[in-house]
Amino acid sequence: MHGLGIGLLIAAAASPRGPAGGPFAACDAQVAAAPQDPESYRCYYAKTLKGEVPLAAAAARLESLLARQPDNAWIRLNLAHAELRRLADRTEGLYREAAEAFAMQGRADGEIQARVGLVSFFYRRGRLGEGDAQIERVNKVAEASGDRLLLARARMETARQLWRKGEDLGRAFRLAKEAESAAFPDGPYTLRFLTLHVLASISTDLGRHEDSITYHRRELDVIRAEGDHVAEATTLGNLAQGVLDKHERDGEAPTAETVALVREAVEAAVRAGNRFMEAGMRRELGDLLQGEEALEEYRRGLAVARNLGDVKSIGGCLRGLARRLAATDPEAAFRAIDEAFALGHGNGDRWDATRASMVRAHMRWETGPREQAVADSRATLDALEAIRDLQRDDEARAGLMSRWNSAYYTFAGRLLDPPSAASPDDLELAFQVTERLRARVLLEILDAAAATPALASRGPVASRRNAVLDRIAEVQRGLAKGGRDEAGRSTALRTLEALEREEVAFREELARENPGFAALRRPALPSLEQVRRALAEDEALLAFQVRRRFTPGSDVFEGGSWVWVVTGTGVSVQPLPDDYRLTPAIELFVGLFGRRDGSEAKPASRLYEDLLGEALASLPPHVKRLVLVPDGVLYQVPFAILGPAGGEPLATRYTVSHAPSVSLWLRGRQQRVAASDVPVLALADPEFVGAGKGVSADRAWALAEGLRMGRLPHAQSEGRLVVRTLGGASRLLLGAEATESFVKSESLTRYAILHVAAHALLDDQRPERSAVLLAPGSAAEDGLLQIREIVGLDLAGRVVVLSSCRSASGAVLGGEGPMGLARAFFQAGARTVVGSLWTLRDDEAEAAFRSFYRHVGDGLSVEEALAAAQRGRRRAGAPAAAWAGLVILGDGRAIPFPGGRPRASALAPMALALGFLGAVGTLFWLRRRRRS
Repeated sequence: MHGLGIGLLIAAAASPRGPAGGPFAACDAQVAAAPQDPESYRCYYAKTLKGEVPLAAAAARLESLLARQPDNAWIRLNLAHAELRRLADRTEGLYREAAEAFAMQGRADGEIQARVGLVSFFYRRGRLGEGDAQIERVNKVAEASGDRLLLARARMETARQLWRKGEDLGRAFRLAKEAESAAFPDGPYTLRFLTLHVLASISTDLGRHEDSITYHRRELDVIRAEGDHVAEATTLGNLAQGVLDKHERDGEAPTAETVALVREAVEAAVRAGNRFMEAGMRRELGDLLQGEEALEEYRRGLAVARNLGDVKSIGGCLRGLARRLAATDPEAAFRAIDEAFALGHGNGDRWDATRASMVRAHMRWETGPREQAVADSRATLDALEAIRDLQRDDEARAGLMSRWNSAYYTFAGRLLDPPSAASPDDLELAFQVTERLRARVLLEILDAAAATPALASRGPVASRRNAVLDRIAEVQRGLAKGGRDEAGRSTALRTLEALEREEVAFREELARENPGFAALRRPALPSLEQVRRALAEDEALLAFQVRRRFTPGSDVFEGGSWVWVVTGTGVSVQPLPDDYRLTPAIELFVGLFGRRDGSEAKPASRLYEDLLGEALASLPPHVKRLVLVPDGVLYQVPFAILGPAGGEPLATRYTVSHAPSVSLWLRGRQQRVAASDVPVLALADPEFVGAGKGVSADRAWALAEGLRMGRLPHAQSEGRLVVRTLGGASRLLLGAEATESFVKSESLTRYAILHVAAHALLDDQRPERSAVLLAPGSAAEDGLLQIREIVGLDLAGRVVVLSSCRSASGAVLGGEGPMGLARAFFQAGARTVVGSLWTLRDDEAEAAFRSFYRHVGDGLSVEEALAAAQRGRRRAGAPAAAWAGLVILGDGRAIPFPGGRPRASALAPMALALGFLGAVGTLFWLRRRRRS
């Protein structure tokens, strides 16, 4: 009776004075029935989300209720939510008062909601840094509660704050994934949709556009199931932005469907009274439209944003206005962009300040003076690299640079366009700009000595990481054996993903313990003069930039495509076709090799003219060696097969090597390598976990499918041949002896060459799972020598030959290059890596490397040996697919055996046989003697 009486009193206080019923009748009834339930009071605000009542009406009703129940923190919280939508000044006070009341009551769920609402208010009002203290309190409250869902909410909000500030996006993504595991399938609605929103936002800034779109579509499904029209408008806008980002990355003009999607988002925001989203989507619509129509959308969005005091949207609309006004009203344009920059900088919002800096640099190139344009462009790169330096995760740093690489391409293109007007200083600066982008994360890792020291460190963190690695191996062994149904595989993969996140977190903790590992330094980049001095007289370096010239459907300059041609005597730069023309041509060309009928010859000559014709024609006739530094889609190109129509391919005219950056190539060239005691360590045809029966033709497989691949008999022959050819104390490990545990424990610097003839696992979606497949060697190993383990090897200055499928390939991140196996071996210290761009047939790999090692054993450099092997295979009538995809990465001039390996004399076999017979006779005589 006592509880009922209290309930009736609360319900009476909640009931409005006036006629019964009305739009809030259901909420009033819910309060009467469950006065202690937080959802009873959320009912009033929730009606605005579903479009059932205007926001002002809900706010007024909540205000009325609060006047009669001033101590009811749930009413105060929901009134704060309503006022946040209007960004009213009183919002901050309402949230603070609610948070303090909940803290006094020990209501962790209410306090967390109030504090995260306060963080959102700070973010919109340009007070981003003030949210940190609130997030810290949210985590303490969640941890003290021990509630699984509150802990997930704290992780998600921490991730969102890191994303807003541009800090440690790798950690932010892992935290959001942890929250996702708790939120789905049946967690609270708000936790589910916000977690997907955060994952989508972080994916966008890491350049993972497809992932971002997928998360936003999932988010939209969750929101529509709830009937939340306000959030639907927001998500429609974010989805439209994701599609636009993908169009931009792929060099495609926005489609009519995309424009319609943005218009739908604007209309949905207006219907729902979502003024934040209306301002943002009017800015997006302005980006898509032209002329006065575009300016009108920017101005309308700016008016809405100013009315709200929404600093984020004000800055976005100002940037759009400035870009469009630069040509017609530069004075107004610079006022707008200066205000946008000041807002971002003053708020500590690195993203917005950097975006404003990019727009200002673009405007300076259009209006002048040129010196100021150069200065503004430099400032933009510095701002981007400051954000990159906040990322502890290697993959996050690389993804971030891939997302923002347009600033580098545009700056370099401005300096080079037109090439006839580019001064020597312009060429030098443009070269430096591109080198600031190329393989920068890999260079930083090498500078910080990030491979062996930290990963080999001892202590509790290392022990916990090793335990996680053991669990990863266990899960992967199960996947490798196969035999699971779809549900079983999905569960195992989810478990693997969670363990991988743990392993990365421990790796980062180890990095923080080791200053040499953790230090992010700006690598010393070479000048063109240093490059020229490093080149031999018969050598030329060709470094590419591949980009579109203009944004599709607009006149925004994006840098264009170029090739630097550097020899010991000079430097020149020549224009190339845009990437939107090159990309489909290259993809078609590469696809033709699988036909093995010579149909690739005609497109090979066209690509030769597009990429190399003019550059090679300008070279002195004595140049016979080429160092190629590809970019973007060019990493797929087998340059060895390119040649003029009716002429010889590159492989017959030059030796060719590749490098991910000029800086990395030069380091390898300058590296002094200690001599090795043993010519080669060869691992061939490992006996892997759960191997399928029979023989395999190709050297590749996929983890999620289980091991259906067979053994590689030609790999065994290849291994024997390598050891026999190079002789000495060379070591051959076959089958069950070719183990992961041996490779990870052996001192690999003893060997001049590490040769691996085995299956490879390639995962372009999750590059860190890519691996060379070996025998386990111990119960703790899974036989997958993965990237996280390869980087811990000590390969200082050694040559690595990967006779496996796509070992020189991988998912390409703009500027950084392929994120695959070869990169990992470079990170472990290799000087030179030989690998394949595509699938290798077992028998063809053996034939190619038989010739290669014969020439290496004769004392040739790696690049000379490969060129000779490719010429030999071509003369023998082998299809281009059998040899053109083999490439050298790094320093191709490396000579493993100067002067060649010693050859046994013709009498050596006879002497060996006589010695053997003599030994047998002696043993027989001794045995006879003992018997007597």
